[in-house]
Amino acid sequence: IVGLNKEVATIIDVETMEPHSDYHLLFEENIYPYFEGADYSRRAKEKPLGYAGDYEMMNQIYRSTFEGKDLFGKILHHYTATEVSAQSVYFRRPYFCEHYKRILKEKPGQDVHILSLASGPCVEFQQLIADLPQEDLSRLKLTLLDLDPKSLEHAQSKIYEQCLRYDKTVNIQFVRTSVRVFAEGKNVFENKFDLIYSGGLFDYLDNQVSTAIVTNLYGHLNEGGRMSIGNFTKDDTTKAFCHLIFEWHLIHKTEEEIVAWGKYIKNLSLIHI
Repeated sequence: IVGLNKEVATIIDVETMEPHSDYHLLFEENIYPYFEGADYSRRAKEKPLGYAGDYEMMNQIYRSTFEGKDLFGKILHHYTATEVSAQSVYFRRPYFCEHYKRILKEKPGQDVHILSLASGPCVEFQQLIADLPQEDLSRLKLTLLDLDPKSLEHAQSKIYEQCLRYDKTVNIQFVRTSVRVFAEGKNVFENKFDLIYSGGLFDYLDNQVSTAIVTNLYGHLNEGGRMSIGNFTKDDTTKAFCHLIFEWHLIHKTEEEIVAWGKYIKNLSLIHI
């Protein structure tokens, strides 16, 4: 499947292709029926919340189980939920957890303000409730921002379930709004943040909007604060099937394009991973 993805991507420039093209029709009629029995693929195609990559699809990746209508569907589900692109999503949990822990160490005895953009299920904070002592959790002042109310409700439910399970308390604010308020330069929050992060949001934004948001987000950082932002690169080995079978349209970026988001920020220090 990976080989076919790569081959199709060399023949067709899927990123510049109009939606519902003849190629989309061809793949929908001849290829999608094989994936229809896989829960992950079917949800990506049907988009019950209006978009692919919703909080339940993130949960499916973190569960890494066999889910589907029949044996073949379950096998394809497990493949699509654990292949390399999905693994990059799975990687976000320990990666962002380390950001939290590092900042707590760097600011001993102080409150730490953190903003998660397009927060989804926020599995990283669910994990931290289990990992951190109450003393550290009490210092974390977390704001989850998402446009989807169901995503925020789900995150809230799961976070408080963890609190009950481990007898912990947390300081958390749930904000329903679009990140485009930052592109417009609006001052959304009274306080500034020590960490602003986003895993999957910028894959849906073009470079112009990304630059505007990053520039304005920088102004919401405390001195010494960090932003951690991810984006799929053009080397994504699953982009052909994502576009053509599931009409899941990501805007892949080069490393140079991502670095250029900070071109209007003075004294910006970049760390590559």
